[in-house]
Amino acid sequence: MRITNQNLKNQRVFFFGAGSAGIGIANIIASAMQLEGLSPEQARSRIWLFNSKGLIENTRQDLSDQLYSLLAKSRSQLPI
Repeated sequence: MRITNQNLKNQRVFFFGAGSAGIGIANIIASAMQLEGLSPEQARSRIWLFNSKGLIENTRQDLSDQLYSLLAKSRSQLPI
């Protein structure tokens, strides 16, 4: 962010890999966004996780892990 002179809180971050490492880094980035003034919900709304089956969203039946619960998108958040 130093090179572009922008704030992290103004970015959208996409993860192509939603394993424990991806979720951990996503949570660290969300925390950093909160330090820049965003609420937890605002920070999480700027983070998108994908795995081999697609977007991590809360209606998927193949995701049972509670690690996904805070970062999973709802259909109303999708830009389509």
